[in-house]
Amino acid sequence: MHENGRNEEEKALNDLMSEYNRVKDELGNNGGGTTDLPDITPTTPAGTQVKKPSIWTSEKVTAIADGKGGIVPLPNGYYYVGGDIDTGLVISDKEGDTLNASGINMRKSICMDTSTR
Repeated sequence: MHENGRNEEEKALNDLMSEYNRVKDELGNNGGGTTDLPDITPTTPAGTQVKKPSIWTSEKVTAIADGKGGIVPLPNGYYYVGGDIDTGLVISDKEGDTLNASGINMRKSICMDTSTR
């Protein structure tokens, strides 16, 4: 009798996991569930928001192109300002900043890990 109940519980858990995976696949692996983000290509301009790699699980970053066919994480609350992976990606916590602006809210990001290329 207990074995039968255990089998039913296991089946229910497997069904729930299957439904979870189906919804996750339907929404995409890009944080907000936006499925219309482009895939990365060698010609995707730096700063373009792209689909997150499936191995990225953090909801605290957005995937952006590095300008050379790679993907770098942009922390939530920051905005791409300019540059590429060779010159350094400039980000800011102030929307609308430009490379000509000067302020303490800008950061130059130098990606040390090229595993996403």
